[in-house]
Amino acid sequence: MPFVVAMISLVGYRWHPVSDLALEALRVKDVGGHHTPLVGVQSRFGWFHPGPLMFWLFAPFDRLFGETGLLVGEAVFNAAALVGALVVARRRGGLPMLALVAVMAALLSRAIGPAVLIEPWNPWVPVLPFLLYVLLAWSVAEQDWAALPWLVGIGSFVVQTHVGFAPAVVGLGAIACALGAFGRLRARARQSHESRVVEETARWPTRRWGLVAVVVGVLLWLAPLVQQFTGTTGNLGDIIDSFRHPTEPVAGWEIGFGVMGRELGFVGPWITGDDVGPSGFLETASTIPAMLLILATAALGALAWRRGAKDAGRLAVLAVAGAVLGVVGVSRITGILGPYLARWTWVVAALVWLSLAWSLWSLLPRASVTRALVAAALVALIGVTASTAWAAASVRAPDHQFSDTIDRLGPSTAAHLERDQTYLLTFVDSENAGAMGEGMLVDLAERGRHVRVEPALSRLVGSWRTARRAQVDGVVIVVAGGDLERGWSPPAGARRISAYDPLSPRERTRSRRLEREARSTLGPDAPSGALPLVSAFGRQQLVDNGVDPHVVDELRRLHERGDAYSVYLAPA
Repeated sequence: MPFVVAMISLVGYRWHPVSDLALEALRVKDVGGHHTPLVGVQSRFGWFHPGPLMFWLFAPFDRLFGETGLLVGEAVFNAAALVGALVVARRRGGLPMLALVAVMAALLSRAIGPAVLIEPWNPWVPVLPFLLYVLLAWSVAEQDWAALPWLVGIGSFVVQTHVGFAPAVVGLGAIACALGAFGRLRARARQSHESRVVEETARWPTRRWGLVAVVVGVLLWLAPLVQQFTGTTGNLGDIIDSFRHPTEPVAGWEIGFGVMGRELGFVGPWITGDDVGPSGFLETASTIPAMLLILATAALGALAWRRGAKDAGRLAVLAVAGAVLGVVGVSRITGILGPYLARWTWVVAALVWLSLAWSLWSLLPRASVTRALVAAALVALIGVTASTAWAAASVRAPDHQFSDTIDRLGPSTAAHLERDQTYLLTFVDSENAGAMGEGMLVDLAERGRHVRVEPALSRLVGSWRTARRAQVDGVVIVVAGGDLERGWSPPAGARRISAYDPLSPRERTRSRRLEREARSTLGPDAPSGALPLVSAFGRQQLVDNGVDPHVVDELRRLHERGDAYSVYLAPA
C-alpha cells in the first residue's frame, strides 16, 4: 500500500535524475544496444559493482515511462520483494510466521522510509530483496530445495547491485546449503534400506532443483565473467584486488562491533530509522545489549531445537551467523562510514528479532494463542502500514530540487542547440560536484541533442559519450549561481542561453546578505567554496566558529529550496 500511495502522489510528475542516478539512467538506456552494460554501477574506488542485473531489470520501465520509470521500477521491485517474503513466510511457518514477518517487514519499510524505497540508487535497491534472500536461505536450510534457484537468483541480484552485501549473502547462502545438506544426510542415515531405495527413485526432483540453481547462477553471472576475460581490465579481479589491498583505511573490528552494537540495540534503527550521528556518518554503540540479544537468540534457538522445533533452531543459526557476518562486513568498509554502506544490517537485526520471536512461539502451546498472535499482528500491521502510507502521500522524488531546475533549464537550453550539431557539456558546480551537469547530459540527450563530455569522464558515462573540443561545434557550460557569485566568469564569446533560480529576487538577496555575514564572522577561516550547509556536522562547525545559529538555520532553509543555475553556450 505505501508503494501504491507513493506512485499515485507522483502521477504527472516528470523526474530528472542527477548525480549518481543520472549515471545509472545512462547505463539503463544502453541496455539492448551495442553498449549493453556487462558490469554494475561505478564505485568511488574506480571499479564497478559486480554485475548489470539492476540495469537490465530497470530497462523495460525506462522504455515505458522514461526516467520516471526508474522510480516505478524500484517501487515494483520492493513490493515484489515484500510479497515474496510473505509467501516464503507462509510456506515456512503457516499463519503465525506470516503474521510475524508481515509486522517485521512493515516496521522495516517504515524505518527505511517511502522516499528511499522508491529511489533507484544502487545501495538502496537491494535492501528489501535481501530480506527475501534471508528467508529463502532459511527455506534451503529446511531442505525446501525448490527455494534454491530463487536463492541463487535473488542473491546474485543483490550482490551484483552492491558488492557490500556480498559477505552476508555468500556467508548465509553457504551456511543454509550446509544446514540443508547436513539435515538430509542425517535423515538418510536414520532411514531403513527399503526407505532409502524408495527415496532414490524420488531424488530427481532434488537434483533437478540443484541443476536449475546452477543454470540460474551461470546465466546471471555470464555477463560479468565475459567482461572479466574480454575487457581491458577484469572488473571482478579489480574488486578482489581492492579488498585485498585497500587504498584507504578499513573500519576495523572495533568499528565493526560498535556499528553492530548500534544496529542490534533493543530498539534498533530497523525500527526507529535512525542510525546516523550529527556528523552524518554511522554511529557506534555499546556491544553489551547486542551481545545479550545474540546470546538470547542462540539460547532460545537451542532450547527450541531440543524441544523438537528444528526449524526454529536452524533460523537461530542463520540469525547469529548473520550478526557475525555483519561485524565482518562492516569491519571491511574502507574510507567514510556512510549509512548507505551498512543499511543491509537492518535486515540482519530484523532477522535476529524474528528468530527470537519464532523460538518463543515454538515453546508455547500454540493452539491456544494463535488467534491472539494473528489478531495482535493484524492490528500492528494496519497501524504501521497506515503510518507509512500517510508519509508516502507527501513523498518527493529524489533530488527534486535539481529535477525541478532541469525541468526549467532543459527546454530553453535545447531550443538554442542545433539538432545536427555536436556539443561538449562542461559544468562548474563546486558545491554539488557536477550533479546538475550529469542531469543535463541525460535531459539534453533525451531531447535529441548530440551532447558529449570530456574524455576524462569516459569511465563514468562511456567512451562513446565523450569528445574533444576539436570534435564539437560548441561548448555548453552549466554553472551554479554560487560559483558565479564567487567570481567565475564565462569565457570570451560565451552567451547565457538559460537560467533559473528557485528563490525570488528578494529571497536571493537575503541569502547573499546572510552568506556575507557568515563569511565576515568566519574571517580567514571561511571556505573558498560553498559554506557547509548540507550536513548537520557542517552547520554545527559554522556555529562553533561563531556564526549566529539563526543565520545558519535560515541559510539552510533557503539552501534547501535549491541553488540558481545558468547555462552558457560558448564557441568550441
